[in-house]
Amino acid sequence: MTLLGTRLGGGIVGVPSSAKNMGYVTIEVIQVFLVFLSMFSMWMLMRVREITGRASYPSIAMHLYGNWSIYFANTIIALAQFGFPIIFFIVFGDAASSLINRIDSNANSFWSSKVFTHIILAIVMLYLVLKKEIHQLRYASIFLFFGIILFVFLLFIHFLISDPDPEPKEDLSDTKVDVKFFASLPTVIASYAFQPSLFTAFASLKNKTTANGLTAGF
Repeated sequence: MTLLGTRLGGGIVGVPSSAKNMGYVTIEVIQVFLVFLSMFSMWMLMRVREITGRASYPSIAMHLYGNWSIYFANTIIALAQFGFPIIFFIVFGDAASSLINRIDSNANSFWSSKVFTHIILAIVMLYLVLKKEIHQLRYASIFLFFGIILFVFLLFIHFLISDPDPEPKEDLSDTKVDVKFFASLPTVIASYAFQPSLFTAFASLKNKTTANGLTAGF
């Protein structure tokens, strides 16, 4: 559930930043494609669960390829999950430090630095990581929800007070394929890559059926 919350929060703060680097037209096309691809892949995973009777990636891998594959499957899952918190920290650090500077341009360099924002984020996420039971995350999930709303609200204020006529002018609808384009693409893909957490969420359902699994995923 912590990984799901991180993915949602990282997507909310990461996709707008990626849209600016990739162009709004391009980002919309990519997002529409990823939505349908994610829906189809979740349906495929639920069908595999029905056929094999296994509801985790390691157990499916063992069913298909033998015991050795559990190491390969878990390594891929770990890499996929490990990359997203890194993206979350990078995007959150950039956005939060920018907002602090906007609120108080005379703020001490430490309070508006990425070091300060990363420390705060790390403390909050450590609390979530240490929770072992779903019911323990109830209030944490509420806090995360309102935290995301506050972040979006502050980002909207940042948009309102930004220079409406910047120099040089930018055409954000234009797509410029450069280093920033390819650096932003993994953030967008990771935001829609719900699949590594699908079976974790499925395991928490009271009625473990394909229909409920797809509903939770969608």
